Amino acid sequence: MNTVDAIYKLSFYRNYLNSALIDFRSFFEKTPKAEDYKNIFIRKMFFDTTSTCNAKCVFCLYRKIESGENYKHGVMSFDVFKKAIDQFIDMGGSDIGLTPIIDDPLLDPDLMEKIKYAKETGKIKKIYFYSNGILLHKNDNYKKLIDSGITSIEISTQGCNKEFFEKVYGVPLYDQFISGLNSLLKYNKSKGEPVSISINFRPAQKPSGVLNSPDFISKIKPFLSKKVGYSFMIDYDNWGDSVGKDDLIGVMKLKRKPLVKKIPCSRIFDVIVLFDGNVRLCAARINKTQFDDMIIGNINENNLKNIFFSDKAFEIRKKFTEGRHSSACSGCSLYVPAVKTRLKNVADVAEN
Repeated sequence: MNTVDAIYKLSFYRNYLNSALIDFRSFFEKTPKAEDYKNIFIRKMFFDTTSTCNAKCVFCLYRKIESGENYKHGVMSFDVFKKAIDQFIDMGGSDIGLTPIIDDPLLDPDLMEKIKYAKETGKIKKIYFYSNGILLHKNDNYKKLIDSGITSIEISTQGCNKEFFEKVYGVPLYDQFISGLNSLLKYNKSKGEPVSISINFRPAQKPSGVLNSPDFISKIKPFLSKKVGYSFMIDYDNWGDSVGKDDLIGVMKLKRKPLVKKIPCSRIFDVIVLFDGNVRLCAARINKTQFDDMIIGNINENNLKNIFFSDKAFEIRKKFTEGRHSSACSGCSLYVPAVKTRLKNVADVAEN
């Protein structure tokens, strides 16, 4: 077996074991007091500026719910974005992620204007960007992103194989994707690599098949550096039991589902602003709709600080300590217990 394939396989079992160990420790740990988590503020916020995607990935919930009556499509107005940024800065926030739950930010026609506004405040220090990269080629998006002042870009893709790309991403758009990605890497290098770029492969074939493919060798490998790298997705979330092993193909495997969830999940200290101004805890996963019981308010109706430290937000976190979980949390396999020592590095305790 190829060394990189062996490491990939061992990583899956390592993740499985780590998840089991977390369960074991959590079972014996004393249930924390909900009040211990009441005033924690993490200085980063996520934006879902559009709720539409241009792919139908086998590992994602989007293809199953995007045409459902509970799923809402829309694009965030500039006014809503500006309001959220301004209020976030007033709270002391400094980092933002244009990181969608199940959509792609390049479908937002005002994306570059929004990035420009956030950057020009002088208060936002880091801007993360996550995309499937299918629209990098359109309207010179690859140039605009590099020139926008964002800090880092993560591109999610199947690999460098047209057949597997179309099977996993569900759209016949590989040629324009790989062309756009190559242009992004070339332009970033020509500018002195101002942006860190990570390519997150979600392969259906063994990793060696990706690394030995002609397109990887000719279009990606020449640009690898300290600021440009790649990684492989080891295992996949079940989206609250909505995505099963029969949905996945090739070497893809589901992540082990945690059994013990009595410590609040670290992800429910993340806040994401949806396209219509609704504010939701957890920027990682939804169940049937983004407008679920994790919504804690709307910035068009209330101040972001009041929303973040609201009774509703506290109640969602408190549920964990009582063995009750929201619809999106109960079956989720992305659970990461918010041990206070872990939160300490990324959070402040707000003054009352």
